[in-house]
Amino acid sequence: MTAADLASKYNIKVYTIGVGKNGYADMPVQTIFGTQMQKVEVKIDEETLKLISRKTGGKYFRATDNEKLKKIYDEIDKLEKNKIKEKLGKHIQEEYMKFLIPALILLVSEIILKHTILRTLP
Repeated sequence: MTAADLASKYNIKVYTIGVGKNGYADMPVQTIFGTQMQKVEVKIDEETLKLISRKTGGKYFRATDNEKLKKIYDEIDKLEKNKIKEKLGKHIQEEYMKFLIPALILLVSEIILKHTILRTLP
């Protein structure tokens, strides 16, 4: 509910979908004998899903099969047609000067030292 409050504050619509059927469903469970299917009770908290969608200005949907879920996605897609503005740009910053100046100083130092202190005798 905290997330729904934040979404409402920033005018973000939340569309909630209750997927599946209430009752029992097979679910894979890891046991010492490997993965086995066990019947697990499924209860969709529709009241909370409805409250979240109402609070944010969205809508609650119920999907009991894949076809219904696809139709729900299509409907949400029709409801939410916002244009996205993209601002593309590149910020290029040259970094070679950090290395060029010390390299030039070392090169000049090497030339000076080679012709003065470090020169070899014939």
